[in-house]
Amino acid sequence: MEFVQMKSIFKKILIIILIVILSNLLGMFFKVVNAVVSSDKLVIVLDPGHGPSDSGAIGNGLVEREINFKIAKYLKDELEARDSNITVYLTHSGNFSGSKLELDKRAEIAADLKADIVISLHINGSTNTNANGAEVYITRDTSENRYNKNCKLLGDLILKELADLGIYNLGTKNSPVGNTTTPNNREYYDSGIEVDYYGMIRYPRKLDIPGIIVEHCFISNAGDTQKYISTDEQIKKIAKADANAILEAVSKGYIVKLETWAESTTYMIDRTSISKISNETTVENFMDNITILKESENTIKIFDKNNNQLQSEDIIGTGGRIILDDDMQYKIVVTGDTNGDGHFTLTDMSQMISRLVGVDTLTGVYVKAMDVNYDGKFTITDASIMRQAIVNDTKF
Repeated sequence: MEFVQMKSIFKKILIIILIVILSNLLGMFFKVVNAVVSSDKLVIVLDPGHGPSDSGAIGNGLVEREINFKIAKYLKDELEARDSNITVYLTHSGNFSGSKLELDKRAEIAADLKADIVISLHINGSTNTNANGAEVYITRDTSENRYNKNCKLLGDLILKELADLGIYNLGTKNSPVGNTTTPNNREYYDSGIEVDYYGMIRYPRKLDIPGIIVEHCFISNAGDTQKYISTDEQIKKIAKADANAILEAVSKGYIVKLETWAESTTYMIDRTSISKISNETTVENFMDNITILKESENTIKIFDKNNNQLQSEDIIGTGGRIILDDDMQYKIVVTGDTNGDGHFTLTDMSQMISRLVGVDTLTGVYVKAMDVNYDGKFTITDASIMRQAIVNDTKF
């Protein structure tokens, strides 16, 4: 009897040991997966429009979601085969028996994958069966080049490649506004610009990811379907056209890693709240009127349009200022950014309070970021202003 009990105890101990070993192995696995996602490669997330359960448009014997997924799959293969520095993910697997994947969840998937851009792939549809051609939609938010200007350049390249296949070019267009029917319910991006109507532009933008929608042709038009999407070979040509445009956009710097934007001091400024750096220079012509020379990681020299070097403590707007670091070189520091990550968040607020009560010691140029009222001191007044900004989700 005692032998049986001992055997039972031994089995339980063995099971516990195996569980521990398996847990460690799983932990190692997930760390490896995370490391892959966090690589230095450019990450492009393709969103096959509609699906899994949402069929999208239907016309001329074709179902949109099926074509969208084929384009995405062929495009992923094409991009990764032609550029080893690009990693491509899809927002879903093409399992059309699954439940509907909401647009905000797709954007969250892209963010978890550390996407540098989201490209949502579609086939258009219309009650007007004469409507034909391809069009691209981008955000209305012009506050930074990566959101609007560079996406328009990418969209124009895609449409040019599709035009070479014979598809009529309807142009790259800004998304309609998000809400025009209930003025009291309107929503705005952190840039102050009203949000976009299309979810696969709006939700990625809210997560600071550029997003575009490509409508390749019309499923409701017999000519478009017959000539461009009725066979796998035709769909592969569309995917190759997309790939040609995307790779050209990458080579021209229209698509870059988001970390590159964060490191670029040009875009560390809260550009929507820049007041003036001179009587002539406003938000609209800010980037045209100064020159930024990047000498090393986040280290720059800044000159105005008269080629005068801007000096330490020159305030370039309520969103940031130039500060001379310990190595006697200039940086643009975002107001409230005490940890130097280029953003003002609750973490910065906590750091500042810790320093005020003597728990934490901060050094370097980012200490000066705590002086949010520009009076040359770091006091409880600054902390109060920061707290209000956090509570009200506003910027300085």
